[in-house]
Amino acid sequence: MVAKYYRPIGKLTRLHGFEGGALLVADENLKKKFEKTEWLFFLIEGLPVPFFVSNIKLRTETSAIVKLADINSSEEVQKLIGIEVLIESSNSNKKTKPFEQFNIDGYIINDLKHGKIGIAKTILNYQENYLLQVFNYKREILIPVNEFNIVEINDAQKTILVNIPNELLKLND
Repeated sequence: MVAKYYRPIGKLTRLHGFEGGALLVADENLKKKFEKTEWLFFLIEGLPVPFFVSNIKLRTETSAIVKLADINSSEEVQKLIGIEVLIESSNSNKKTKPFEQFNIDGYIINDLKHGKIGIAKTILNYQENYLLQVFNYKREILIPVNEFNIVEINDAQKTILVNIPNELLKLND
């Protein structure tokens, strides 16, 4: 399995329009970086959270108007303003970090509906699908890492708040 690496490129700095667009200002030339980009990752609570890109329009060498899929209002995109934006990088250097290397071992996993569901062990990579590995007594629970399931990561308290469907817990029984 090949480890994915993420490299910071800039931040969303302001809203653009009324339908969920935003201005991305980068630290470097974006042209070559965005030719095949389908995903942007936002560093939320210490983890890169993927968002599918529906449209990118370059304005200058270091700025672009970005529209993320399923973000359709100014209110939704406002939550991402100022958050560091990452892209996947094929080479590892000191600016990149493999997704699997984020240390969440021992974090308590709490669900909004079910309360404490277990203790985090690691982040697994199954063919580019990232799963949070959680143990509840002798049972393993695998939670897809995405913006829908991961609500909050609190490094100070070593907790992760999730919002997972009932079916996911039943699937892992």
